[in-house]
Amino acid sequence: MLLVNNQIQLICALVVDLFRLRTLAHYYCKLSINFTSMAQDKLEITRTLNAPSSRVWKALTVPEEIKQYLFGTTTKTTWEKGSPITWSGEYEGKAYEDKGTVIDIIPNKVLHTTHYSPLSGKPDTPENYANVVYELREDGAQTQFTLTQDHIENEEQRKHMQQNWTMVLDGLQNLVES
Repeated sequence: MLLVNNQIQLICALVVDLFRLRTLAHYYCKLSINFTSMAQDKLEITRTLNAPSSRVWKALTVPEEIKQYLFGTTTKTTWEKGSPITWSGEYEGKAYEDKGTVIDIIPNKVLHTTHYSPLSGKPDTPENYANVVYELREDGAQTQFTLTQDHIENEEQRKHMQQNWTMVLDGLQNLVES
């Protein structure tokens, strides 16, 4: 059992390192490494926002701002690597409290969290948590914003997540560009 746990920890560390490598390639080498083509269970959305990365970062990490574009969600966390994060509110008339962990945080560049929702009907086990990664790359007065989410199980869920994230990103864009 110890060997299996060590292997799982090693795999998790490698995944985090891959996301960091991708980010470093974006910022320092102007390379784009697209993991979407490597795995069918990922969704990636990229947008150019007419705002500096510091403004986008504020919108990603200040609970009062998050509430404005993330369906009225109340977000609680310390924004420290390894800290828990919760998102709570009401969705389609039902109260919810989703949760996760801050996996990596590089101010104005990368925010990587996990996400689990009891509304999924799945047990609260590690395999039911998705990775959600926000990457920011400043280019003058604009920010190249990339959102990546894994754990997409089928085409129907992909379409649903694409719709949800499009609404969220529309709201985020309106907030940071106003």
